Amino acid sequence: MLFWEIIKTVLINMKSNKIRVLLTGLGIIVGAITIIFVLGIGRKSTLDIEEQYKNLNVKMINVMQMGGRMFGGSNTKQIRFSKEDATYLMQDSEYLDDVETMLTENASITYNKDTASYSLYGVMNKYAEMNNYEMQYGEFISEENDTNKEKVVVLGYDTAEYFFGENFEDITGTYITLGGKKFQIIGVLTRRGETTIDEVVYVPYETCKKYLVGSRGGMTRIIAFATDVKFVEQAKEEILTKLGENYDVNTINVRDAGSRVTSAIESANTMTLMLMSIAVIVLIVGGIGIMNVLLVSVRERTKEIGILKAIGTRKKDILSIFMIEAIFISVGGAAIGVAISMILVPILSGFGVGVVNSTDDFLIAIAFSLITGVFFGYYPAKKASDLKPIDALRYE
Repeated sequence: MLFWEIIKTVLINMKSNKIRVLLTGLGIIVGAITIIFVLGIGRKSTLDIEEQYKNLNVKMINVMQMGGRMFGGSNTKQIRFSKEDATYLMQDSEYLDDVETMLTENASITYNKDTASYSLYGVMNKYAEMNNYEMQYGEFISEENDTNKEKVVVLGYDTAEYFFGENFEDITGTYITLGGKKFQIIGVLTRRGETTIDEVVYVPYETCKKYLVGSRGGMTRIIAFATDVKFVEQAKEEILTKLGENYDVNTINVRDAGSRVTSAIESANTMTLMLMSIAVIVLIVGGIGIMNVLLVSVRERTKEIGILKAIGTRKKDILSIFMIEAIFISVGGAAIGVAISMILVPILSGFGVGVVNSTDDFLIAIAFSLITGVFFGYYPAKKASDLKPIDALRYE
């Protein structure tokens, strides 16, 4: 048979069984739509993560104590880093460019009659520069603020918005109550879209230690910066080696900023893979539907197949008829799924559903559908091509 004759035979058969073909293709349509949406949601998650961390300094290293035992002592107690530790880390350092110590604590803030609890960071003057912070209003903590233990505070954007309303203007100079003491607002950070930055409160390190957490209160943390991003791992090893002289390194957690982004993206990818497995299951169900329909078609057309073989039609032509029918159903279903997705994505995005698709997603959906059609269409096609003419002609 000529190729165009095979195509004509396939189209005639599909046209005579329109309802059956449509119902068979539904599984492929749903599977293709699911794949497109899963990939779109995964891409949107990755873009959101990249946007969230775009201003993150990839040379930054976070050193946190997890609570443990100091060397030389028998009592288990919380490890507390100090400015002296930061100074020591910088001494003769080959891979560190800067090191700062900070305090962290939860604090109650009151303005007028509103009271709320926020994360409080006691930081030094270089902290904003180290983290690429930008100011919406005012300025960040200065070295003078820290040295003089001044009761001044810098608010994250969402913190300021909570107390002063959505359309707040310059609130520098305003006083709020922090930990039962009056503090003057000297700045508000620009919104970054990250809870750990937008919903916090910053005060000078020495002020925090004197007025808010005391000498033994709060948690301590070291923020270090590698001289270059390619030396981050060496810098982490250097930090652990030096801190290991005074602390139990098994109770110290050292993480670089890049690993935060990587971990977040890996989590998003894992979720995408989990959702993708559901889409694949839907396609498999659709593929089984194609196989069953073709098996029914083979049974119904057994005598026709016998006649074709009797007049000299080759096995590969019979195989091609049913394989092409399976491919038409799967690719046609995928094409309909792509068309529906292209209509639904903008509509759902308008309702706040995060989906970002590219041409690759549509091609992947079609490719998966094609593979499904070929895989599940082969068995009934092979069964049809293997029929013996004499047995097929006798079939009732």
